[in-house]
Amino acid sequence: MGAYVFDTNALLRGLTLGFAREAYTTPSVMRELKNQVTRTRLSAYISSKKLRVAKPSKRMMLRILEEAKKIGEEGKLSKTDVEVAALGLALQSQGRNPTVLTDDYSLQNLLSKIGVRFKKVGLRGIRRRMEYVFVCKNCNQVYRRYRVTCCVCGAPVLRKAIRKEELS
Repeated sequence: MGAYVFDTNALLRGLTLGFAREAYTTPSVMRELKNQVTRTRLSAYISSKKLRVAKPSKRMMLRILEEAKKIGEEGKLSKTDVEVAALGLALQSQGRNPTVLTDDYSLQNLLSKIGVRFKKVGLRGIRRRMEYVFVCKNCNQVYRRYRVTCCVCGAPVLRKAIRKEELS
């Protein structure tokens, strides 16, 4: 078995780490955990070296942000999502075989794009890899990068799928 990278929702669902030979999470995930029972359980895992908290490099974080921009996911991903994806990619670049455990659809979409395996935790999971553009609701101006409002008319900009690819 390879390495597993735990997103916040995987840890909140109470997954045990017994199945994972190598288990990782990120500092941002740890900060998101507010539940005292979960924090206590994770502290025990960290103390016993069953779970490692690792921060990916800035270079990996920037690479993930660039990939997210290419498919129109940058506005949907949190800092934690970017950190989790960057850690998965860093482990993969070190020759490990990581699987990211997450129910976040945007994160799953990004991971499928960069070739890092993922596994759903509780929800159905994505079936297609998507690519998005952003379109003005009023004047139909198209943007490749995330925007909240249109530069031309000031109206709200909506995300629109332009490419769908079935995952096997």
